[in-house]
Amino acid sequence: MLLVIFFSTMLSIGQPFAASLPVRSQSMMASATAQGHSVGGIILDTSRRPLDNLQVELLDDVESPIRRVRTDGTGRYVFTGLTTGTFYIRVLTFGTNFVSQTLRITISSLSATSSGRSYQDYSFVLKTVDEEKGRESPKSLSLVFSQEVPEEARKIYDEAIEKLDAGKDAAGGVEGLKRAIEIFPDFYLALERLGLEYVKQQKYDHALEVLHRAVEVNSKGHMSFYGLGVAQYNLKRTEESLDALRQAVSLVPNSANSQFWLGIVLFRSGKPTEAEEPFKRAYQLAGKLLPDVHMYLAQIYSNTSRYKEAADELELFLKEAPNARDSENIKNIIAQLREKARKQKK
Repeated sequence: MLLVIFFSTMLSIGQPFAASLPVRSQSMMASATAQGHSVGGIILDTSRRPLDNLQVELLDDVESPIRRVRTDGTGRYVFTGLTTGTFYIRVLTFGTNFVSQTLRITISSLSATSSGRSYQDYSFVLKTVDEEKGRESPKSLSLVFSQEVPEEARKIYDEAIEKLDAGKDAAGGVEGLKRAIEIFPDFYLALERLGLEYVKQQKYDHALEVLHRAVEVNSKGHMSFYGLGVAQYNLKRTEESLDALRQAVSLVPNSANSQFWLGIVLFRSGKPTEAEEPFKRAYQLAGKLLPDVHMYLAQIYSNTSRYKEAADELELFLKEAPNARDSENIKNIIAQLREKARKQKK
């Protein structure tokens, strides 16, 4: 008899489709000071390769988050319109093998130009966990892609991203991305973000068209392959979905989202034993942010008569998601699994 578990799986960890990718290009850095005090820089690995798509957080003097951006294809980030005072810049490395860094900075009136504004550069060089421990570093996790983008398209793109990230004008943000692409049809970052927005809005056919174009422009765009995989799965194009998600995982093995969705599609396409490894990898990367992994693993273990392991997974799920629906039903299932495990030992 197979164990039946009702899944509460969410689309993603946090908001992968809502995350804005690049901020400002170097060509826009000179104009940033016109908007107030600004800080920015480039984030590199120890081989001096820029790291794209990393989150960078600005915090106040008591380390409360103020704003968050992502590095663009050149590894650059920028925060504009700042007042004087003490701040912290934190590079977040969730889902990668890099070690996070935090820097305390001060913006003072002494650093201002004659206009009363300033721009200060704070760049970072990140070590991998292995480098930090003195071991040989694995291949860099960042897959660099850069383009020369027409200034008009870049400006429209930046405005669109601001609307999308603010969450107040999604329609306007999407239209802005479409206009940027009309000006520069190969604008990879705009193509990728537009495709991911379509996935978020469940407009999967539109997403396929845009994301297919994105991976033609940049064959190493793991987020584009990830979005493709999710869209294809929802359109019941399972084998294509598996191909796209495997490509995403091969490009960035430490992407918890890609590993998790690869596990989901493998599981739901009748390949549960293959799904076990990506589920475990996703949990290793995301931990308690992904309690639903335990539900999938419990189903896999129960269906292969690994009753103790199945019960252990369900108990972990309830511990990490105490307000989950059907919790009483899950507790009953745990008891049944424990009894099966006990009989199995005899």
